[in-house]
Amino acid sequence: MVVPACCQFRSRPCRSPEDLPAYAGAVDDYLAANPGYARLTMWRRLEREDASPDDVEAYQSKLDQLEDVVGVDTARWGAIDVILLVLAAANAWESTAPAIRDLDPDAKDPADRRARERRALVTAVTAAVADLRA
Repeated sequence: MVVPACCQFRSRPCRSPEDLPAYAGAVDDYLAANPGYARLTMWRRLEREDASPDDVEAYQSKLDQLEDVVGVDTARWGAIDVILLVLAAANAWESTAPAIRDLDPDAKDPADRRARERRALVTAVTAAVADLRA
């Protein structure tokens, strides 16, 4: 169950540096719609330290896309660093307890809170990857 669900969003290609924020948003959307996935992957990491061959293949595909298609300056950034930062940012809200996420006094409506989270993520990833080709 974990591997097929994981591959649904991890296999999505990154077509340009500008696509990385959209990719992060898509991962975030998937995780918000499938909260059990985040719990399963956390449990899996506790039970099994190493990555499966499918995991390695999915990440290698992302790294190849970043280096070849996106054009990451690998002298300044490691492609693995970029993808891990993007995925960590996308996972931030689902890996945080709802009571903590709800501390924002300006976003009590769940739909508003969700929109603010996604907007913050996309904005942060946009800023973080602005330097990739410099």
